[in-house]
Amino acid sequence: MSAPESPPDENTLHGFLLGTLPSDRVEYVNSWLEADASHAQRLQYLSVHDQITEAISDSTTEDPVPAPAIENAVSRQAGCTGGTDQRWRDSATAAE
Repeated sequence: MSAPESPPDENTLHGFLLGTLPSDRVEYVNSWLEADASHAQRLQYLSVHDQITEAISDSTTEDPVPAPAIENAVSRQAGCTGGTDQRWRDSATAAE
């Protein structure tokens, strides 16, 4: 298959990364990728810097919030609303 005359737009490339493109559009992007090595670099840049694909691939580098910090935040919020939910406290304790 010959290379497409025009490059795929950003939405098409995002769809390609997410696997949501119809098969004819996948072929279009594959042809574009095969035509020039720099095209793959553009796609890699999108995949590295796209929030959706980072969330899907779970590539976050942040440390998880410790359970005591979550419990403190919930307790403070419960104090503002007038009570606590014992079921939440029981499940938080069991998760530790």
